[in-house]
Amino acid sequence: MVVDEQYEEFAIDMQEKNFTENYLKRIRPFYWALKRIGHPQSKERFLIQAESCITHDAYEELSKISCPTLVIGGGADKIVGGAEVQQEMAGAIKRSKLHIYPDLGHGAFVEAKDFNNHLYSFLASREK
Repeated sequence: MVVDEQYEEFAIDMQEKNFTENYLKRIRPFYWALKRIGHPQSKERFLIQAESCITHDAYEELSKISCPTLVIGGGADKIVGGAEVQQEMAGAIKRSKLHIYPDLGHGAFVEAKDFNNHLYSFLASREK
């Protein structure tokens, strides 16, 4: 969509893939505003970043992470994969902690009311 400069369609598609139906019901009335602002600052830079997201594979590097790591996300994530992907990622990282919101998607950081609390608790436990 971005290649064809269909920015309005792209902005809506991103919302539809990121969030659950319950959340989408609340934000769909505001799609008109999103259509006006939902485009990348630079088409070229966006396409480079998108290609990198699609082709970059750092799985083999995960086992090299030695610091405490929180893997947190939605079990119904349509972008990076659901719970299985997150479980695999956490399993590959030593000293990782896993928290999955089973019914949420990629936008769990927006939808889960306690997301920031989980993040804060994890970071605060590392200060000691």
